Amino acid sequence: MPDPPSAEILAWLETLPLTAPLMALHAMSIAFPQLQRNWEWKARIARVQAELRPTARELGDMLKDAGRRAERLNAELVG
Repeated sequence: MPDPPSAEILAWLETLPLTAPLMALHAMSIAFPQLQRNWEWKARIARVQAELRPTARELGDMLKDAGRRAERLNAELVG
């Protein structure tokens, strides 16, 4: 299955509250590699991370959870 267009993903993301879980943003970045090259997406992650101010341990936990969520998301999309 091809990745959805960045514009659609960003439009959907704008419907979420700014305080959406940081790991969800990272999970989507892992699941959709094109987001890793999107400066708007990276800026969104940076804003949320700055607002949440997670500790290094919390961020590590979020990234581990993001990896697991990305695997599930990919599995659902493939189907």
